[in-house]
Amino acid sequence: MRVKIILWLALLIPVGWILGLHVNDPARVILVIAMIFALIPAFRKYLINPVNFSKLQSRLMIAFIIVYPLIICAQHFVRVLAGSQGINFAYRTQVIANVTQKGGLYSSILREDYSIINWLTHHFNPVLFIPGLMGFIGIPAFSSQIFSLVLIIISTCFILYRILKHLNYKNGALYLPIVFFLSIYSIRHPLTYGIEDEFFALPAIALAFLFLFKQKFLLSCVNIAATFFVKESFFLLGISWALMAFILYKKGLLGIKSKNLYYSYVLAGSGLMLFVLYTFGHELIFGQPYEHFHKSSGLSSFFNIEMVSDKLYNLFLLFLPFLFLPFYDRKCFLLMIPALPIIVIMFYSDYMYKATDYYAVVPSFVILISCIYCVPEKIRQMTSSAVPLISIIILSIAFIYGTWKPLKIIFEADPSGFVSYSDMEEVSTKYLKNDSNALVSLSLAPLSTMIDKLSVIENESKISNRDFDLVIIRSSDTSDLKSDLQNFTIAVDTLGQNSNIYVYKSRY
Repeated sequence: MRVKIILWLALLIPVGWILGLHVNDPARVILVIAMIFALIPAFRKYLINPVNFSKLQSRLMIAFIIVYPLIICAQHFVRVLAGSQGINFAYRTQVIANVTQKGGLYSSILREDYSIINWLTHHFNPVLFIPGLMGFIGIPAFSSQIFSLVLIIISTCFILYRILKHLNYKNGALYLPIVFFLSIYSIRHPLTYGIEDEFFALPAIALAFLFLFKQKFLLSCVNIAATFFVKESFFLLGISWALMAFILYKKGLLGIKSKNLYYSYVLAGSGLMLFVLYTFGHELIFGQPYEHFHKSSGLSSFFNIEMVSDKLYNLFLLFLPFLFLPFYDRKCFLLMIPALPIIVIMFYSDYMYKATDYYAVVPSFVILISCIYCVPEKIRQMTSSAVPLISIIILSIAFIYGTWKPLKIIFEADPSGFVSYSDMEEVSTKYLKNDSNALVSLSLAPLSTMIDKLSVIENESKISNRDFDLVIIRSSDTSDLKSDLQNFTIAVDTLGQNSNIYVYKSRY
């Protein structure tokens, strides 16, 4: 009974968060208390002896897994209506909308001159055609992007479940790693904050590992090749997957045979060729240099002690939830190799290295799977039961960093400030001509995909140096642009269900 109570302390942390409670400070307190009690022999036995989850605890974990994607995606819907989504969500929404509107992946949001660019020249994201196809059945692009996230989370969890079943996890131990996956701050925060390209790779990566563990190496390579259509950085995943396979073959692990290496050579060669062509041959192919090299900090940053310290700290945070298992288990480290190129890119960048940013999602997921495979070799009982101390530690660490609370966002949203897609359609129908240049506030951008020549006012930037026919902004944004609106525009109308849309025309 005492041990069951200890397990409840661990499980109530993620449940409290999903219900909108502040769990970060309690998680830190529980973590410290558990570590102290582990040093006391009289209490240690309750913390280290394996115990089975009760049926109620197992059902609670299943409920968490089911509710999680629904709550996460509901708050994304609310934030679209309330206008608190970021620029990445905005431009990706327009790209997805243009699959049906223009027959391809195109965008104008990032262009001050309203010109249309082929999105594939900015990022290699053919995967966005998938949510784009939802437009043919009348689903707005912002909704299809959110529905895609639902499918990504559900399918990734299901494949992770299949991996655990294949590795003979059972009882409540079958669900704890999935709860942990959804709880880690390096995954939980990015999924809550936005919807990024990298997320689309998670189901394919999970399938690649599942087929690797089932000794179906060709199918694992096919799924890694599928990630090439997510983003150009995943070309490197093909190289690192092949490197992992080669080392596993040399070590005689996971049943990889010599003939399998030919598949890995093709995968590595394809990844290398595509990476070189897209990044270094970008100007030759698309007529413009690859613009994302500026994300690397350069060698000079390695002489900046403050930045290096921050990068090392975030690298520490990346591995902390996994108790640094890859560094003292050889097989775990080998299975983590596919994540290394992305970790290197994060570390080399001057702003992509944060352990709570979306760049950390794929490395964290790969590390998690490597741990899931190797933990049973260390503690066999963990495939069918829980070690209370380990459960408390990993779930407490997962929540030591605070993130947005989705349910709280939903309940605290003010509907009087909402703007709907139909509101923006009304503006478009009433005021926009085919050649009109429309400058919209970032908060309205995801709802403005019906506008052909669209650009965005981002970060409270001024409009005085912009060419525009109309300025369309949310009422809550007017105070930030009060001076420019008075000097360069003439008020035309207020529209929307609650008159939350302000329309201005150029004074000149």
